[in-house]
Amino acid sequence: ADTIDLVRVPTPSLCCFNSSPASNLFGALAMQLGVELASPPSDGVASLQFSPSTSSPGLLATSWDGTLRIYDVKANRLAISFKQAGPILAGCFENSMVAFGAGVECVVKRYDLSTGAEFELGRHDAPVRCAEFDHDTGLLYTGSWDCTLRCWDPRSRAMVAILRQPYKIFSMSLGGSRMVVATANRLVNIYEKRMMHAGAKA
Repeated sequence: ADTIDLVRVPTPSLCCFNSSPASNLFGALAMQLGVELASPPSDGVASLQFSPSTSSPGLLATSWDGTLRIYDVKANRLAISFKQAGPILAGCFENSMVAFGAGVECVVKRYDLSTGAEFELGRHDAPVRCAEFDHDTGLLYTGSWDCTLRCWDPRSRAMVAILRQPYKIFSMSLGGSRMVVATANRLVNIYEKRMMHAGAKA
C-alpha cells in the first residue's frame, strides 16, 4: 500500500513524497526529491498531524512563524490558516473540520476549519508544547512548560482536570487507556487516562 512521508528540507518548506516503489524515472525522481507543498510556513515547523478522516486528506502544520496551517495534500494547496501572536508549538485535529492550536501565547484555541471561526478554550501559565485529542472521550490534553498537563472538554469549553509535573513538559502521546508524558530531566511518566477523566487534580 502507498504511504506518505514528510521530510524537513532547507529553507522554510514542507516536502511530501510517496514512498511506494516507483515504476518509472519520474516516479523515482519524485520519490527522491518529493513534492514541496504550496505556501509553506516562513519559519520552522513545530508539529505535524494528518487528519483522522480517511476521506479528507488534510495535514495540520504549526510553526514558529505563529501560524497553524491546514493543507489539502492531494491538491497540494493551503486550505486555511490561522494566526496567533507568538509561535504555535502544538496542534491536533478533533475531526476533519475542527482543530486545536497552542504555543508561546499560552492560549489553547479551537478552530472551525469550515467557517474560520475560533475561540479560546483556556490558558496555561507558560508556553504550551504539545496537544493531543482523545477520540475515545472527546477530551483535549495539553502539556506545557508551566509543568502541568491539562485536560479540556471542548463541548463545555472548560478545563476538567490538571495534573502537575515536576518539570517542563516537552512531549506526550495517547495510546489505549494510557498517556505517556515526557518532561525535562529525562523523566517519562505513564498515566491511566481515567485519572484525568475522573477530574484528578494531583
